[in-house]
Amino acid sequence: MKRIGWKEILYVLAFSLSVVGGAPPVEADEFDLDRYTKLNDHWRIVGYWRARLETTHFFEPRSTVAFRNSYAYPALLGRLGVQFNYPWIEGLAEGQLTGLWNLPGAANGYGPGASYYADRPVHNQARVFLHQGYLRFKPLPEASIQPGRFEYYMEDEFKTGDAAMDFLRSIRIGQRLVGPFGFSHVWRSFDGILANYNDPRVNVTFTASHPTQGGFDIGGMEEISHIDLLTGVATLKAGALLPHTELTAFHVTYRDTRGVTPTDNRSLVGLPRPSLNIDPLEIYTMGGHFLGVYPVGPGAVDALAWGAGQWGHWGNQRHAAFAYALEGGYQFRQVSWKPWLRLGWFMSSGDSNPYDGVHETFFQILPTARLYAFFPFYNLMNNEDLFFQVFLYPYKQGFIRFDFHSLWLTEGTDLWYYGAGASRSDLFFGYSGRDTGGHRTLAKVAEMTFRHSFNKYTWVEFYYGHAFGGSAVDKVFSGRQADFFFVEWDLKF
Repeated sequence: MKRIGWKEILYVLAFSLSVVGGAPPVEADEFDLDRYTKLNDHWRIVGYWRARLETTHFFEPRSTVAFRNSYAYPALLGRLGVQFNYPWIEGLAEGQLTGLWNLPGAANGYGPGASYYADRPVHNQARVFLHQGYLRFKPLPEASIQPGRFEYYMEDEFKTGDAAMDFLRSIRIGQRLVGPFGFSHVWRSFDGILANYNDPRVNVTFTASHPTQGGFDIGGMEEISHIDLLTGVATLKAGALLPHTELTAFHVTYRDTRGVTPTDNRSLVGLPRPSLNIDPLEIYTMGGHFLGVYPVGPGAVDALAWGAGQWGHWGNQRHAAFAYALEGGYQFRQVSWKPWLRLGWFMSSGDSNPYDGVHETFFQILPTARLYAFFPFYNLMNNEDLFFQVFLYPYKQGFIRFDFHSLWLTEGTDLWYYGAGASRSDLFFGYSGRDTGGHRTLAKVAEMTFRHSFNKYTWVEFYYGHAFGGSAVDKVFSGRQADFFFVEWDLKF
Protein backbone atom coordinates (compact mmCIF):
# COMPACT_ATOMS: atom_id res chain seq x y z
CA MET A 1 0.00 0.00 0.00
CA LYS A 2 1.41 3.39 -0.98
CA ARG A 3 2.02 5.80 1.91
CA ILE A 4 0.85 9.41 1.68
CA GLY A 5 3.17 11.82 3.43
CA TRP A 6 3.04 15.51 4.32
CA LYS A 7 4.83 16.40 1.09
CA GLU A 8 2.05 14.87 -1.00
CA ILE A 9 -0.68 16.49 1.11
CA LEU A 10 0.96 19.91 0.78
CA TYR A 11 1.30 19.31 -2.96
CA VAL A 12 -2.45 18.68 -3.27
CA LEU A 13 -3.26 21.77 -1.18
CA ALA A 14 -0.87 23.95 -3.16
CA PHE A 15 -2.38 22.70 -6.39
CA SER A 16 -5.90 23.46 -5.15
CA LEU A 17 -4.96 26.96 -3.97
CA SER A 18 -3.23 27.74 -7.24
CA VAL A 19 -6.46 27.00 -9.04
CA VAL A 20 -8.54 29.07 -6.63
CA GLY A 21 -6.10 31.96 -7.03
CA GLY A 22 -6.31 31.83 -10.80
CA ALA A 23 -2.75 30.60 -11.35
CA PRO A 24 -2.07 28.56 -14.50
CA PRO A 25 -3.22 24.97 -13.98
CA VAL A 26 -0.68 22.25 -13.48
CA GLU A 27 -0.50 20.07 -16.56
CA ALA A 28 -1.77 16.52 -16.22
CA ASP A 29 1.62 15.04 -17.06
CA GLU A 30 3.21 17.12 -14.27
CA PHE A 31 0.66 16.38 -11.57
CA ASP A 32 -1.61 13.36 -11.31
CA LEU A 33 -3.83 13.10 -8.24
CA ASP A 34 -4.44 9.43 -8.99
CA ARG A 35 -0.86 8.74 -7.91
CA TYR A 36 -1.84 9.70 -4.37
CA THR A 37 -5.52 8.70 -4.17
CA LYS A 38 -5.07 5.21 -5.62
CA LEU A 39 -3.76 3.15 -2.72
CA ASN A 40 -3.49 -0.11 -4.67
CA ASP A 41 -5.34 -1.98 -7.42
CA HIS A 42 -8.46 -2.33 -5.25
CA TRP A 43 -8.54 0.59 -2.80
CA ARG A 44 -8.60 4.35 -3.36
CA ILE A 45 -9.43 7.61 -1.61
CA VAL A 46 -12.29 9.58 -3.14
CA GLY A 47 -13.29 13.16 -2.53
CA TYR A 48 -15.32 16.10 -3.72
CA TRP A 49 -14.83 19.71 -2.61
CA ARG A 50 -16.99 22.63 -3.70
CA ALA A 51 -16.88 26.28 -2.68
CA ARG A 52 -19.65 28.56 -3.91
CA LEU A 53 -20.66 32.20 -3.50
CA GLU A 54 -24.33 32.86 -4.22
CA THR A 55 -25.94 36.27 -4.61
CA THR A 56 -29.68 36.79 -4.88
CA HIS A 57 -31.83 39.80 -5.63
CA PHE A 58 -35.35 38.45 -5.32
CA PHE A 59 -38.60 40.10 -6.36
CA GLU A 60 -39.31 43.18 -4.22
CA PRO A 61 -41.80 42.23 -1.46
CA ARG A 62 -45.07 44.08 -0.78
CA SER A 63 -44.35 45.00 2.82
CA THR A 64 -43.26 47.91 5.00
CA VAL A 65 -41.10 45.47 7.00
CA ALA A 66 -37.42 45.38 6.06
CA PHE A 67 -36.93 42.20 4.02
CA ARG A 68 -33.59 40.80 2.86
CA ASN A 69 -34.48 40.07 -0.72
CA SER A 70 -30.91 41.05 -1.71
CA TYR A 71 -28.03 39.18 -0.08
CA ALA A 72 -24.93 37.07 -0.68
CA TYR A 73 -23.67 34.07 1.21
CA PRO A 74 -20.76 31.62 0.85
CA ALA A 75 -21.04 27.86 1.25
CA LEU A 76 -18.64 24.94 1.39
CA LEU A 77 -19.31 21.28 0.68
CA GLY A 78 -16.51 18.79 1.28
CA ARG A 79 -16.47 15.01 1.00
CA LEU A 80 -13.80 12.46 1.73
CA GLY A 81 -14.15 8.71 1.60
CA VAL A 82 -12.56 5.38 0.93
CA GLN A 83 -13.69 3.05 -1.85
CA PHE A 84 -12.76 -0.54 -2.64
CA ASN A 85 -13.52 -2.70 -5.67
CA TYR A 86 -13.07 -6.45 -6.11
CA PRO A 87 -14.64 -8.69 -8.81
CA TRP A 88 -17.45 -9.84 -6.49
CA ILE A 89 -17.87 -6.92 -4.08
CA GLU A 90 -17.27 -3.20 -3.86
CA GLY A 91 -18.08 -0.56 -1.28
CA LEU A 92 -17.85 3.08 -0.27
CA ALA A 93 -17.77 4.98 3.02
CA GLU A 94 -17.95 8.75 2.51
CA GLY A 95 -18.28 11.55 5.03
CA GLN A 96 -19.46 15.07 4.26
CA LEU A 97 -18.83 18.51 5.71
CA THR A 98 -21.29 21.32 4.89
CA GLY A 99 -20.80 24.93 5.96
CA LEU A 100 -23.11 27.92 5.33
CA TRP A 101 -22.53 31.52 6.38
CA ASN A 102 -24.48 34.82 6.40
CA LEU A 103 -27.85 33.20 5.71
CA PRO A 104 -30.83 35.58 5.66
CA GLY A 105 -33.58 34.86 8.17
CA ALA A 106 -36.53 32.94 6.78
CA ALA A 107 -38.95 35.43 8.33
CA ASN A 108 -37.37 38.35 6.49
CA GLY A 109 -35.70 36.70 3.51
CA TYR A 110 -36.58 35.34 0.10
CA GLY A 111 -34.80 33.01 -2.28
CA PRO A 112 -32.59 29.94 -1.87
CA GLY A 113 -30.53 31.24 1.04
CA ALA A 114 -33.59 31.80 3.20
CA SER A 115 -34.66 28.17 2.71
CA TYR A 116 -31.64 26.89 4.66
CA TYR A 117 -32.43 29.23 7.53
CA ALA A 118 -36.08 28.13 7.53
CA ASP A 119 -35.04 24.54 8.23
CA ARG A 120 -32.41 25.48 10.82
CA PRO A 121 -32.79 29.05 12.20
CA VAL A 122 -29.06 29.78 12.48
CA HIS A 123 -27.28 32.31 10.26
CA ASN A 124 -23.97 30.39 10.29
CA GLN A 125 -24.18 26.61 10.11
CA ALA A 126 -21.80 23.66 9.81
CA ARG A 127 -22.32 19.91 10.13
CA VAL A 128 -20.41 16.67 9.47
CA PHE A 129 -22.31 13.47 8.63
CA LEU A 130 -22.21 10.23 6.65
CA HIS A 131 -23.33 10.95 3.10
CA GLN A 132 -22.81 7.47 1.63
CA GLY A 133 -21.98 4.06 3.04
CA TYR A 134 -22.83 0.90 1.16
CA LEU A 135 -21.69 -2.51 -0.07
CA ARG A 136 -22.39 -3.65 -3.61
CA PHE A 137 -22.46 -7.40 -4.14
CA LYS A 138 -21.87 -8.61 -7.72
CA PRO A 139 -22.91 -12.27 -8.07
CA LEU A 140 -22.83 -11.85 -11.88
CA PRO A 141 -20.87 -9.38 -14.03
CA GLU A 142 -24.17 -7.84 -15.17
CA ALA A 143 -26.03 -7.88 -11.84
CA SER A 144 -25.56 -6.25 -8.47
CA ILE A 145 -27.42 -5.68 -5.23
CA GLN A 146 -26.49 -2.74 -3.03
CA PRO A 147 -27.67 -2.25 0.57
CA GLY A 148 -26.76 0.86 2.55
CA ARG A 149 -26.86 4.64 2.11
CA PHE A 150 -26.38 5.79 -1.48
CA GLU A 151 -27.14 8.43 -4.10
CA TYR A 152 -29.73 7.58 -6.73
CA TYR A 153 -30.21 9.28 -10.10
CA MET A 154 -33.54 8.02 -11.45
CA GLU A 155 -33.63 7.63 -15.26
CA ASP A 156 -29.87 8.23 -15.38
CA GLU A 157 -28.66 4.89 -14.02
CA PHE A 158 -26.00 4.18 -16.68
CA LYS A 159 -23.70 5.72 -19.29
CA THR A 160 -23.46 4.44 -22.85
CA GLY A 161 -20.39 6.30 -24.06
CA ASP A 162 -22.45 8.27 -26.57
CA ALA A 163 -21.64 11.79 -25.36
CA ALA A 164 -24.78 13.47 -26.70
CA MET A 165 -27.22 10.86 -25.39
CA ASP A 166 -25.56 10.65 -21.99
CA PHE A 167 -25.51 14.46 -21.76
CA LEU A 168 -29.22 14.79 -22.56
CA ARG A 169 -30.20 11.96 -20.24
CA SER A 170 -28.30 13.65 -17.40
CA ILE A 171 -29.57 17.22 -17.87
CA ARG A 172 -33.01 16.80 -19.50
CA ILE A 173 -34.43 13.47 -18.24
CA GLY A 174 -32.62 12.22 -15.16
CA GLN A 175 -33.72 13.25 -11.66
CA ARG A 176 -37.00 14.86 -12.73
CA LEU A 177 -38.77 12.80 -10.07
CA VAL A 178 -36.06 11.28 -7.84
CA GLY A 179 -32.50 12.50 -7.35
CA PRO A 180 -29.93 13.53 -4.74
CA PHE A 181 -30.67 17.29 -5.07
CA GLY A 182 -27.06 17.87 -6.05
CA PHE A 183 -27.26 21.65 -6.45
CA SER A 184 -27.97 22.19 -2.78
CA HIS A 185 -25.21 22.41 -0.22
CA VAL A 186 -26.47 19.34 1.65
CA TRP A 187 -27.78 16.95 -1.04
CA ARG A 188 -29.92 13.97 -0.03
CA SER A 189 -29.13 10.26 0.11
CA PHE A 190 -31.30 7.16 0.25
CA ASP A 191 -31.17 4.47 2.94
CA GLY A 192 -32.25 1.12 1.60
CA ILE A 193 -31.39 -1.28 -1.19
CA LEU A 194 -30.67 -0.88 -4.90
CA ALA A 195 -30.74 -3.80 -7.35
CA ASN A 196 -29.40 -3.43 -10.87
CA TYR A 197 -29.05 -5.49 -14.04
CA ASN A 198 -27.01 -3.92 -16.84
CA ASP A 199 -25.84 -5.40 -20.15
CA PRO A 200 -25.17 -3.82 -23.58
CA ARG A 201 -28.88 -3.90 -24.47
CA VAL A 202 -30.84 -3.47 -21.25
CA ASN A 203 -30.65 -1.73 -17.88
CA VAL A 204 -33.13 -2.56 -15.11
CA THR A 205 -32.91 -0.85 -11.71
CA PHE A 206 -35.07 -1.20 -8.59
CA THR A 207 -34.80 0.69 -5.30
CA ALA A 208 -36.59 0.44 -1.97
CA SER A 209 -35.55 3.19 0.41
CA HIS A 210 -36.20 6.03 2.81
CA PRO A 211 -34.70 9.42 1.88
CA THR A 212 -32.37 11.15 4.29
CA GLN A 213 -32.81 14.69 5.46
CA GLY A 214 -30.93 17.05 3.20
CA GLY A 215 -31.60 19.56 0.49
CA PHE A 216 -32.09 22.68 2.59
CA ASP A 217 -31.62 20.97 5.96
CA ILE A 218 -28.08 20.59 7.22
CA GLY A 219 -28.99 17.57 9.36
CA GLY A 220 -28.15 15.13 6.58
CA MET A 221 -27.29 12.27 8.95
CA GLU A 222 -30.93 11.63 9.84
CA GLU A 223 -33.24 9.40 7.84
CA ILE A 224 -36.86 10.37 7.05
CA SER A 225 -38.25 7.01 8.08
CA HIS A 226 -41.87 8.06 7.56
CA ILE A 227 -41.37 8.32 3.79
CA ASP A 228 -41.34 5.04 1.84
CA LEU A 229 -40.02 5.16 -1.71
CA LEU A 230 -40.09 2.35 -4.29
CA THR A 231 -38.79 2.83 -7.84
CA GLY A 232 -38.42 0.62 -10.87
CA VAL A 233 -36.84 1.69 -14.17
CA ALA A 234 -36.31 -0.48 -17.28
CA THR A 235 -34.44 0.84 -20.32
CA LEU A 236 -33.90 -0.61 -23.78
CA LYS A 237 -30.63 0.97 -24.81
CA ALA A 238 -29.97 2.56 -28.17
CA GLY A 239 -29.82 -0.13 -30.87
CA ALA A 240 -31.61 -2.79 -28.84
CA LEU A 241 -34.90 -2.12 -30.62
CA LEU A 242 -34.38 1.01 -32.73
CA PRO A 243 -31.11 2.51 -34.04
CA HIS A 244 -29.82 5.48 -32.03
CA THR A 245 -32.93 5.36 -29.81
CA GLU A 246 -33.46 4.38 -26.19
CA LEU A 247 -36.84 3.60 -24.62
CA THR A 248 -37.57 3.63 -20.89
CA ALA A 249 -40.51 2.75 -18.65
CA PHE A 250 -40.67 3.56 -14.92
CA HIS A 251 -42.85 3.29 -11.85
CA VAL A 252 -42.59 5.12 -8.50
CA THR A 253 -44.50 4.52 -5.27
CA TYR A 254 -44.31 7.31 -2.68
CA ARG A 255 -45.91 7.07 0.77
CA ASP A 256 -45.62 9.91 3.31
CA THR A 257 -46.87 9.56 6.91
CA ARG A 258 -44.74 12.29 8.53
CA GLY A 259 -47.58 14.13 10.24
CA VAL A 260 -46.98 17.45 8.46
CA THR A 261 -49.64 19.36 6.51
CA PRO A 262 -49.45 19.04 2.70
CA THR A 263 -49.32 22.16 0.56
CA ASP A 264 -52.20 22.51 -1.91
CA ASN A 265 -54.79 25.00 -3.15
CA ARG A 266 -57.34 24.26 -0.43
CA SER A 267 -55.52 26.99 1.50
CA LEU A 268 -56.88 29.53 -1.02
CA VAL A 269 -60.48 28.95 0.08
CA GLY A 270 -59.92 28.10 3.73
CA LEU A 271 -60.62 24.37 3.46
CA PRO A 272 -58.94 22.20 6.12
CA ARG A 273 -55.92 20.12 5.12
CA PRO A 274 -55.28 17.00 7.21
CA SER A 275 -52.09 15.91 8.89
CA LEU A 276 -50.31 13.19 6.92
CA ASN A 277 -50.12 10.84 9.89
CA ILE A 278 -53.94 10.72 9.79
CA ASP A 279 -54.43 10.74 6.00
CA PRO A 280 -51.10 9.87 4.34
CA LEU A 281 -49.96 10.66 0.85
CA GLU A 282 -49.86 7.54 -1.27
CA ILE A 283 -48.91 8.47 -4.83
CA TYR A 284 -48.26 6.08 -7.70
CA THR A 285 -46.44 7.36 -10.79
CA MET A 286 -46.00 5.54 -14.08
CA GLY A 287 -44.37 6.83 -17.24
CA GLY A 288 -41.41 6.63 -19.55
CA HIS A 289 -39.18 8.42 -22.00
CA PHE A 290 -37.97 8.28 -25.59
CA LEU A 291 -34.52 9.63 -26.42
CA GLY A 292 -32.79 9.61 -29.78
CA VAL A 293 -29.74 11.25 -31.36
CA TYR A 294 -29.52 10.79 -35.15
CA PRO A 295 -26.61 11.78 -37.43
CA VAL A 296 -27.95 14.14 -40.11
CA GLY A 297 -25.78 16.20 -42.45
CA PRO A 298 -22.90 18.00 -40.70
CA GLY A 299 -24.30 17.24 -37.26
CA ALA A 300 -27.00 15.40 -35.34
CA VAL A 301 -30.70 15.78 -34.60
CA ASP A 302 -31.92 14.97 -31.10
CA ALA A 303 -35.49 14.18 -30.05
CA LEU A 304 -36.85 13.65 -26.55
CA ALA A 305 -40.27 12.82 -25.16
CA TRP A 306 -41.06 12.25 -21.49
CA GLY A 307 -44.37 11.65 -19.77
CA ALA A 308 -45.88 10.51 -16.48
CA GLY A 309 -49.32 9.85 -15.03
CA GLN A 310 -50.15 9.79 -11.32
CA TRP A 311 -52.93 8.35 -9.17
CA GLY A 312 -53.52 7.49 -5.53
CA HIS A 313 -54.45 9.44 -2.41
CA TRP A 314 -53.44 13.00 -1.49
CA GLY A 315 -54.35 12.82 2.17
CA ASN A 316 -58.14 12.69 2.21
CA GLN A 317 -58.41 13.57 -1.50
CA ARG A 318 -58.15 11.35 -4.54
CA HIS A 319 -55.04 12.14 -6.59
CA ALA A 320 -55.01 12.23 -10.42
CA ALA A 321 -52.32 14.20 -12.28
CA PHE A 322 -49.97 14.12 -15.26
CA ALA A 323 -46.96 15.82 -16.89
CA TYR A 324 -45.15 15.61 -20.22
CA ALA A 325 -42.17 17.10 -22.05
CA LEU A 326 -41.34 17.37 -25.76
CA GLU A 327 -37.91 18.57 -26.88
CA GLY A 328 -35.72 18.58 -29.98
CA GLY A 329 -32.60 20.15 -31.36
CA TYR A 330 -29.70 20.08 -33.77
CA GLN A 331 -25.96 20.22 -33.12
CA PHE A 332 -23.54 21.46 -35.78
CA ARG A 333 -20.57 19.22 -35.07
CA GLN A 334 -18.30 20.26 -37.93
CA VAL A 335 -18.16 24.01 -37.30
CA SER A 336 -16.30 26.02 -34.68
CA TRP A 337 -17.85 26.13 -31.21
CA LYS A 338 -20.13 23.19 -32.24
CA PRO A 339 -23.37 25.12 -31.60
CA TRP A 340 -26.27 23.03 -30.34
CA LEU A 341 -29.72 24.62 -30.63
CA ARG A 342 -32.72 23.14 -28.80
CA LEU A 343 -36.42 23.97 -28.32
CA GLY A 344 -38.72 22.41 -25.75
CA TRP A 345 -42.13 22.42 -24.10
CA PHE A 346 -43.08 21.12 -20.66
CA MET A 347 -46.53 20.95 -19.12
CA SER A 348 -47.75 19.59 -15.78
CA SER A 349 -51.30 19.51 -14.52
CA GLY A 350 -52.64 21.85 -11.87
CA ASP A 351 -55.74 21.68 -9.71
CA SER A 352 -58.73 23.51 -11.21
CA ASN A 353 -61.15 23.08 -8.29
CA PRO A 354 -60.18 22.91 -4.59
CA TYR A 355 -63.73 21.83 -3.64
CA ASP A 356 -64.18 18.66 -5.71
CA GLY A 357 -62.18 16.20 -3.56
CA VAL A 358 -59.70 15.44 -6.36
CA HIS A 359 -56.12 16.72 -6.19
CA GLU A 360 -54.86 17.28 -9.73
CA THR A 361 -51.53 19.05 -9.17
CA PHE A 362 -48.63 17.03 -10.51
CA PHE A 363 -46.35 15.96 -7.64
CA GLN A 364 -42.61 16.12 -8.36
CA ILE A 365 -41.72 13.67 -5.54
CA LEU A 366 -37.99 14.00 -4.55
CA PRO A 367 -36.21 15.57 -7.52
CA THR A 368 -33.07 17.52 -8.22
CA ALA A 369 -35.32 20.44 -9.08
CA ARG A 370 -32.60 22.88 -10.08
CA LEU A 371 -31.80 20.88 -13.23
CA TYR A 372 -35.13 22.06 -14.65
CA ALA A 373 -35.33 25.47 -12.95
CA PHE A 374 -31.86 27.03 -12.91
CA PHE A 375 -33.23 30.09 -11.12
CA PRO A 376 -35.10 28.06 -8.48
CA PHE A 377 -38.10 30.29 -7.76
CA TYR A 378 -40.39 27.71 -9.42
CA ASN A 379 -40.50 23.97 -10.09
CA LEU A 380 -42.35 21.49 -12.33
CA MET A 381 -45.68 21.56 -10.44
CA ASN A 382 -48.66 23.40 -11.99
CA ASN A 383 -46.18 24.60 -14.59
CA GLU A 384 -45.97 25.32 -18.31
CA ASP A 385 -42.54 26.06 -19.75
CA LEU A 386 -41.66 26.99 -23.34
CA PHE A 387 -37.89 27.24 -23.63
CA PHE A 388 -34.98 27.67 -26.01
CA GLN A 389 -31.43 26.51 -25.34
CA VAL A 390 -28.02 27.06 -26.93
CA PHE A 391 -24.96 25.02 -25.98
CA LEU A 392 -21.53 26.16 -27.19
CA TYR A 393 -18.06 24.60 -26.93
CA PRO A 394 -15.65 27.49 -27.66
CA TYR A 395 -12.56 25.43 -26.81
CA LYS A 396 -11.71 21.99 -25.53
CA GLN A 397 -12.13 22.79 -21.83
CA GLY A 398 -14.88 25.41 -22.12
CA PHE A 399 -18.67 25.16 -22.13
CA ILE A 400 -21.26 27.96 -22.49
CA ARG A 401 -24.99 27.52 -22.10
CA PHE A 402 -27.82 29.99 -22.76
CA ASP A 403 -31.44 29.31 -21.73
CA PHE A 404 -34.58 31.38 -22.21
CA HIS A 405 -37.87 30.32 -20.56
CA SER A 406 -41.43 31.58 -20.82
CA LEU A 407 -43.33 30.33 -17.77
CA TRP A 408 -47.02 30.07 -16.94
CA LEU A 409 -49.08 28.44 -14.23
CA THR A 410 -51.27 25.72 -15.72
CA GLU A 411 -54.21 26.60 -13.46
CA GLY A 412 -54.71 30.06 -11.98
CA THR A 413 -56.91 28.48 -9.28
CA ASP A 414 -53.84 26.61 -8.03
CA LEU A 415 -50.62 27.83 -6.40
CA TRP A 416 -47.26 29.02 -7.71
CA TYR A 417 -45.18 26.14 -6.32
CA TYR A 418 -41.52 26.03 -5.38
CA GLY A 419 -39.30 23.58 -3.48
CA ALA A 420 -37.69 20.20 -4.14
CA GLY A 421 -39.41 17.71 -1.86
CA ALA A 422 -39.09 16.64 1.74
CA SER A 423 -35.91 17.90 3.37
CA ARG A 424 -36.62 16.99 6.99
CA SER A 425 -38.75 14.57 8.98
CA ASP A 426 -40.95 17.21 10.63
CA LEU A 427 -42.16 20.82 10.38
CA PHE A 428 -42.20 21.25 6.59
CA PHE A 429 -43.90 19.41 3.76
CA GLY A 430 -41.09 20.13 1.28
CA TYR A 431 -43.09 22.21 -1.21
CA SER A 432 -44.53 25.68 -0.69
CA GLY A 433 -46.90 27.75 -2.77
CA ARG A 434 -48.05 31.33 -3.34
CA ASP A 435 -51.52 32.60 -4.18
CA THR A 436 -51.41 34.56 -7.45
CA GLY A 437 -55.06 35.61 -7.38
CA GLY A 438 -55.92 33.64 -10.50
CA HIS A 439 -53.10 35.10 -12.63
CA ARG A 440 -51.22 32.55 -14.74
CA THR A 441 -48.35 34.48 -16.42
CA LEU A 442 -45.37 33.77 -14.16
CA ALA A 443 -42.16 35.05 -15.74
CA LYS A 444 -39.64 35.09 -18.54
CA VAL A 445 -36.15 33.98 -17.51
CA ALA A 446 -32.86 34.59 -19.35
CA GLU A 447 -29.84 32.58 -18.17
CA MET A 448 -26.18 32.03 -18.97
CA THR A 449 -23.80 29.38 -17.64
CA PHE A 450 -20.04 29.20 -18.25
CA ARG A 451 -17.77 26.37 -17.19
CA HIS A 452 -14.02 26.06 -17.57
CA SER A 453 -12.27 22.78 -16.74
CA PHE A 454 -8.67 23.19 -15.65
CA ASN A 455 -8.11 19.44 -15.90
CA LYS A 456 -10.05 16.26 -15.17
CA TYR A 457 -10.15 17.05 -11.45
CA THR A 458 -10.94 20.76 -11.23
CA TRP A 459 -13.35 23.21 -12.81
CA VAL A 460 -14.94 26.58 -12.18
CA GLU A 461 -18.52 27.54 -13.06
CA PHE A 462 -20.37 30.85 -13.32
CA TYR A 463 -24.14 31.30 -13.60
CA TYR A 464 -26.34 34.36 -14.00
CA GLY A 465 -30.10 34.40 -14.39
CA HIS A 466 -32.56 37.30 -14.65
CA ALA A 467 -36.32 36.92 -14.23
CA PHE A 468 -38.84 39.31 -15.76
CA GLY A 469 -41.91 38.70 -13.63
CA GLY A 470 -45.42 38.49 -15.09
CA SER A 471 -48.86 39.22 -13.68
CA ALA A 472 -48.63 36.30 -11.22
CA VAL A 473 -45.46 37.78 -9.73
CA ASP A 474 -47.01 41.25 -9.71
CA LYS A 475 -49.89 39.95 -7.59
CA VAL A 476 -47.51 38.84 -4.85
CA PHE A 477 -44.55 41.23 -5.13
CA SER A 478 -44.17 44.95 -5.80
CA GLY A 479 -41.15 44.49 -8.08
CA ARG A 480 -41.06 42.24 -11.14
CA GLN A 481 -37.28 41.94 -11.55
CA ALA A 482 -35.11 39.29 -9.90
CA ASP A 483 -31.49 38.13 -10.27
CA PHE A 484 -29.52 35.09 -9.21
CA PHE A 485 -25.75 34.70 -9.61
CA PHE A 486 -23.17 32.25 -8.34
CA VAL A 487 -19.56 31.33 -8.88
CA GLU A 488 -18.21 28.01 -7.69
CA TRP A 489 -14.99 26.05 -7.71
CA ASP A 490 -15.03 22.23 -7.75
CA LEU A 491 -12.37 19.59 -7.11
CA LYS A 492 -13.26 15.93 -7.58
CA PHE A 493 -11.02 12.88 -7.31
